[in-house]
Amino acid sequence: MRIAVLAGGVPNPTSGGGALTAWSVVHALADRGHEVTVLPLVPPDDADPSGLGAGRRLEALRDAGVSVLPVPSRAGEAGAARSRSTDFFPTLVDAGAVREAVADVDPEVVFAYHFEGLAASRLVAAPRLAAVGDPPHLPAIYRWRAQPKSRGPRRVRAEIAVRRRARSQQRLSVALLRECDAAGAFAAHHAAELRRAGVAGCEYLRTPIPDPIGPAWRDERERRAAAAGRPAILLIGHLSGTVTLDGLRLFASGILPRLDAALGRDGFEVRIVGGYEGPPSLREALSHPAVRFCGHTEDAREEFLRADVLLVPNAIPLGVRVRILSGFSYGCCVVSHAVNRLGIPELADRENALVGDSPERLAEAVLVALGDRQLRARLESGARGTYEQSFSLDAAGGRIEEILEGIARATRSR
Repeated sequence: MRIAVLAGGVPNPTSGGGALTAWSVVHALADRGHEVTVLPLVPPDDADPSGLGAGRRLEALRDAGVSVLPVPSRAGEAGAARSRSTDFFPTLVDAGAVREAVADVDPEVVFAYHFEGLAASRLVAAPRLAAVGDPPHLPAIYRWRAQPKSRGPRRVRAEIAVRRRARSQQRLSVALLRECDAAGAFAAHHAAELRRAGVAGCEYLRTPIPDPIGPAWRDERERRAAAAGRPAILLIGHLSGTVTLDGLRLFASGILPRLDAALGRDGFEVRIVGGYEGPPSLREALSHPAVRFCGHTEDAREEFLRADVLLVPNAIPLGVRVRILSGFSYGCCVVSHAVNRLGIPELADRENALVGDSPERLAEAVLVALGDRQLRARLESGARGTYEQSFSLDAAGGRIEEILEGIARATRSR
């Protein structure tokens, strides 16, 4: 089957959860023998946490054996046609260019990733599956809530404006999704919200994750554990994301002091891995002998394997945390805030992770995991098992393939 994959950037495994998800879908489909062409929207100033730019990432995609047809994006241009719709979804201005590029590829079906790919593909003739991540109206609300609180009519007016804009953006999101032949979301609670909002049949799609280690995962972990010094706690995610910053603030204020009291200032190591600098106030709050800002890495394999605990403390119920699923693929012992079960219902306390709903309980869970090697080994096995059953390229990618084949057949039979 000829499949065109549209994405709002170049799919790649190192620039964040969204780029990894698109990369994984591409490879899941290509591995099944489909003829896949990736059409990434590339703005002139495209950049990512690694600073590599689009050129290097396009090269990596081609090196993986996938056809690539970049589409220059005008979404960020000051002179691009503007309306309320393109203000909400800037890649709508690319719809004409995308229609022509897709026509040249002549696919049987289109996979439109996230709202950038969905909006840009609005004019294509081929049947479409739109698969989206975070609803675009929600991050602004959570950023608003994180701002210092003040009282008075000015704040009330500003809040009304934020919420009004969010409602309008949500309505347009639903309208765009309803134009597609099939729709899904990579977080269970967002799929349910979209169904309630009018996107009939919007399916919870499990996020496919490449297998980074294979059946020898346990041997790899034990080899590093034998050479380890202080217990290592990993927090990963680029330091400009709303969810990542929320989790780091919660860690600094409510978890780190408890670990310090229980383990001593030199009794553990915290590795914060992710691109961008992050706000100075956060770095100041995390100034501690045990904490190291490691920056961006092009290969997180060693970070996942050396971690005794992968800690995901964010309390914002936004999207699906791909870092948890990546941790599962490495057989990590995951400690997660309970809010992440909304997007990943497969996250099960004391089966494949330890789950807490407060800084106190998250700190307690980290200490329990570090102090009980047998429990940690059982959770690692549960994590890897959940990955193999639900989030591998075969399991999660296979379901995406089924949907694409279904809408292609339905279109041919008309």
